[in-house]
Amino acid sequence: MVNRRRFGLVVILLLVAARAQAGNRAERVEWFMDQGLGMFVHWSVDSQLGSVISHSMVGASDDYLDRFVNELPTTFYPERFNPDEWARLAKLAGMKYVVFTTKHHSGFCMFHTKTTDFNIRNTPYKKDITKALVKSLRKFGIAVGMDDTVGGIEPVGCAVEDAGQHLPFFCCQVCMPAFLLFQRSRPTAVA
Repeated sequence: MVNRRRFGLVVILLLVAARAQAGNRAERVEWFMDQGLGMFVHWSVDSQLGSVISHSMVGASDDYLDRFVNELPTTFYPERFNPDEWARLAKLAGMKYVVFTTKHHSGFCMFHTKTTDFNIRNTPYKKDITKALVKSLRKFGIAVGMDDTVGGIEPVGCAVEDAGQHLPFFCCQVCMPAFLLFQRSRPTAVA
């Protein structure tokens, strides 16, 4: 059974890689290049420690990993998060698009998902930050992209639930450089 699952996973990864190798649609790449100034927002549960600790879990002790996964979410409550204000300021600064890290290497999802318990729903804040930010950015006419780390501690496939139609999703990892488009909760390759 394990070999069958591995084989299935390998086939899926090869199909995705083949699709990505075909390249992005020229008109989508041109559209993106024409956007000009944009902003990348990298923010997650670990930011409450004073900085985002990229890859801090690699080689970490079991005690550190346990505290990271089990304690940090219990204290994550971004009381000053105001997505309308973020969008207003981005627009004022001339941003044409914002790319938001919805899931970084730690596997923590800044959106509601049933694929893992390691997500915003299981914090004191509980609200879907991704959904709120996307709504505000669209309200202010700013294009929205999302960075989702492939290969974090959770399996690939976190789906943004009820985020709406036609939500561009930029997978910024080497193994999946294709642009994807969310239609409801189902990602569809645009490349």
